[in-house]
Amino acid sequence: MFIGATVARSGSRGGFVGLMAVGGALLVMTGGVSIFRKVFVIAVAVTGLVLWAPEGYWKQMQTIRDPKADYNYNALDGRRNIGLRGIQYMKDNPIFGVGISNFQKAECTISDKARNTPPGYGIRCMPPHNSYIQAGAETGVTGLVLWASVIFGGVISLRRWGRKLPRRFRTGTEEQKFLYFACQYLPVALVGFGVTSYFLTFAWLEPYYMLLALTAGTIQLARQVTGVDLEPALRADLRRAPSNVPELRNGEQVWEKYVLPDRVTLDEVAAHLAQSALFRARPIRKNREPGCGEINGGWGCSTGEPIACGGGKAQHHGPDGCGRTPTTPCNGRSRRSRCLVPR
Repeated sequence: MFIGATVARSGSRGGFVGLMAVGGALLVMTGGVSIFRKVFVIAVAVTGLVLWAPEGYWKQMQTIRDPKADYNYNALDGRRNIGLRGIQYMKDNPIFGVGISNFQKAECTISDKARNTPPGYGIRCMPPHNSYIQAGAETGVTGLVLWASVIFGGVISLRRWGRKLPRRFRTGTEEQKFLYFACQYLPVALVGFGVTSYFLTFAWLEPYYMLLALTAGTIQLARQVTGVDLEPALRADLRRAPSNVPELRNGEQVWEKYVLPDRVTLDEVAAHLAQSALFRARPIRKNREPGCGEINGGWGCSTGEPIACGGGKAQHHGPDGCGRTPTTPCNGRSRRSRCLVPR
């Protein structure tokens, strides 16, 4: 119910479509749970959606059926025209794209909008509002295919491994049940992400990598548990796929040269996480007032160069011109701190 209520209060059409997609995937793609329970869960979510829908919510949702009725359908910075410009970036840079996180820079530099804006007039550097267009524009056609293959390939692979697991895993040990239901419900999560990311600039944010890690870990664990290896069948398919690189005759040689050397085990992943945790930089915690922040337990200006100890006063050469003593108030609030030394 809270999920439905949250989607309703957000007023997001993408969230509404994603909720419907997840509901459909839950009915069609999951096994081991009675249809009554599935329908009950969906009904509870829909109830929350109906009860907490704000005024005008359903009228706004009706625009999904008629995109041309959207208020900014033909606007220069509307989703449609942003998407068309993103496709053009991908056509102009099909191999490498414009670079990760450079979509907005492209909007204000190389787009038709930028070229046609007279000098002296402002221009908005818009985000793509579509993760597929973001991936294609920023990394090219190859990057788009790889990015999307994680979502769609993950759904197919997890469902395939779910069918290979013994039925007894459904009611077996806690580890067996976890693996069984992970193969059932992770595809639903991937469907939800795949649908909602069509409306959001989410290509390189954490949810994508979290789903990728969960999918890869589940598949590797299923392979270890069942002893079934799908690689021979994959190699057979790759052998039938010719390569566009003369020295690499087919997809199998591409697999052997570029994919296999970078394969990692779960132990290597755990070791990497442990090592990175040891050397992770300590974050700078800032208060809500600009120019002041708590750095390693002391208060001082958090922008520009580090604060140095000199004559009992905190000296700062940042752009905000700080030169406060350790007990100088921050924007009217008294903050007692110690003198900070540069790193």
